[in-house]
Parts: sequence; structure tokens; C-alpha cells
Amino acid sequence: MKRDLKDIRDVGDLPGQAPIKWRGSPGLWALLGGLAAVAWPPLILTLPLMPPSQISFGFDMDWRLQVLIAGVIAVPLGMYMLARERERSGSPSTRLGVIWRFLLYGGLLAAVLQILTALVMMGLRWVEAGAWRKAWARPRPPC
Repeated sequence: MKRDLKDIRDVGDLPGQAPIKWRGSPGLWALLGGLAAVAWPPLILTLPLMPPSQISFGFDMDWRLQVLIAGVIAVPLGMYMLARERERSGSPSTRLGVIWRFLLYGGLLAAVLQILTALVMMGLRWVEAGAWRKAWARPRPPC
């Protein structure tokens, strides 16, 4: 199984190094691209077939809804950060650069959302357990 591979002599010979020709303002295409990225078909198709048992926020919230909410936040934020970086420095100028930016921004957002989720869940459990009453209650004199 022999393939015709050209010799890789330079970084520019690697896949994904083709330059990107940036167009003007994306307008409607950015919105449609964001919706397509969020609405991943297998995820959307499973919602009517297997309706989520828990829709409200909490420990038992369906993971598909959590992924959709994270996607609604992540995709527009990633596109905004990519456009801001391109306006500021002119990079990324290759497809591989765009992919690496999305990986970086996605990893950072995932870490921030994980920390935020842990803090919110900790606060909800703290309130549910009644610990806030013990922490803020004044000591009562003995009867």
C-alpha cells in the first residue's frame, strides 16, 4: 500500500497550511455557521426520540441540554475571539491556525465552565442542606 507523498521539507508543506482568504463581514453566514455548530444533528435528533427527564438546572439535568447550552455560549464566543485576533494581528492566516485557535479557546472555555458548574452546584447543595442557616444564624440564648 504505497502512496505518493511529496517530500516534506518545510512547515508550509504540512497539511492545513494553505492560506485563508478572509472575506468581508460574514453577516448571516456567521449566524448560520454558529447554529450549525451548536445544533449537531445526532444530538438534536435524540431529544424528541428520548425526551429529557430533567430539564431544570441541577445535578440531574440531561447532558444533551448541557452540551447545547455550552455550544450556544462557546461557538459565538469563539468566532468573536477569532475575528478580534484577526483584526488585531492578522493571524491566523491558515486553516490549521484556525483549528488550533478553536481548540485553545474551547479548552479554556471548558475549564471555566467546569469550575463555574462546580461552584454553582456547591452553592446549590449548600443552600439545600440548610448550611446557610447555620452559618448566618445568631446564637440563641438558652431558654
